[in-house]
Amino acid sequence: MKSLCAFFLILLFFVSICDGQKEPEKINKLLQFGKLSNDSSSLACLPITYQRTDLPFVEVTIHGKPFLFLFDTGATLSMLSKEIAASMKVVATAPIEDVTGKKNKKDLVLASMNLGDMVFKDVLCVVSETNWLSEKACVKIDGIIGANLINLCNWQIDPVNGQLCLSKTPFELVPTAIQLPVFYTGSGLPILQTAVYGKSFYALMDFGFQGFLELNEDVVSSKAHNDQLVWRGVGEHSIGFNAGSAGKISRIVLDTIFLAGQKHHQVPVVWSNHKPMLGASFWKRYVVTFNTGNGSVFTQVGQLFLQPISDSIFASPQLFPLKFGLNKSGELVVKFVWQTELTQSLKVGQRILKINSQEVNQLNPATWCALADEIQNTTQLQVVVDVKGKAQSFVFDRVVH
Repeated sequence: MKSLCAFFLILLFFVSICDGQKEPEKINKLLQFGKLSNDSSSLACLPITYQRTDLPFVEVTIHGKPFLFLFDTGATLSMLSKEIAASMKVVATAPIEDVTGKKNKKDLVLASMNLGDMVFKDVLCVVSETNWLSEKACVKIDGIIGANLINLCNWQIDPVNGQLCLSKTPFELVPTAIQLPVFYTGSGLPILQTAVYGKSFYALMDFGFQGFLELNEDVVSSKAHNDQLVWRGVGEHSIGFNAGSAGKISRIVLDTIFLAGQKHHQVPVVWSNHKPMLGASFWKRYVVTFNTGNGSVFTQVGQLFLQPISDSIFASPQLFPLKFGLNKSGELVVKFVWQTELTQSLKVGQRILKINSQEVNQLNPATWCALADEIQNTTQLQVVVDVKGKAQSFVFDRVVH
């Protein structure tokens, strides 16, 4: 798989209301406003597209205009860009925390939107700036379909045919599909019982996380994989709506993980300080049918049906050992480094002078994203880096992580 994840860019779209908000009762009441209109058809199917390989996007219509929304089971609330929400009435303001731990006060609005012939009314949405994310991660996004909307109907995501269907009534079980029970957190997020190294825990079902599986040592000690090949890296490794998250992470391939007793083999795993998540790269290997239960009572159990697309579904991606990004001066710099023999002299923050013979001294977000697209489709990377004031050349081939 060739992806901008070559630099290990993980997009985390997890939004939750902070415990310290002043008006929790008001917010909870507003959450109950969302509903699927009686005028909606019983079933609607629409095209699904993927950005940066595995993040699923669909077209949402608001006030007659089409917008591109991320389908994100890991987001508590749906989200609108400031441009879309400009004419909408703010119904509340609350401190919002993303998965990186950053908190900002955000306006909340009630929005109505169409997905094909399905009409959703008065859905509580966070208003957020999306231009920053588009420039930082090179992902075009107008908004998010979050759990508070997703839980109002049932869904089927088919990567093979590029189609997302939503239904008022539960989808029928395919006899050959893997069946999994879905549980809900108090904020309506879907979690699945998972086991690694014989230890059972719950992982967030997160279509908005660009990765396979993310764990932390609070759940499973990283010492358990010391006998395996471990990739270790340092730098900015994830991006939320408020800021990036930096630090040290490691990556391995697990021989087996279990979901409700079902085995899944050769799954790439990242160890970080985030909560356990099964991400978009995992789910894209299946036709996923998600019967949510059609309600706002988040303690009930839903059902997940998985139909494998192929036998070799978890082939590790081929990545470059570093990723880049723009600094505040518009210079391209090292943002993340996988620590290998070839990268011993590379440090986060070092300036990139050339990529594949192309000078990159000054870039704007548009030219950087165009360059990122070129990198996504190349198998070898020639890089000239300013190392302690001297131009140093490197040649990197994609390697299996």
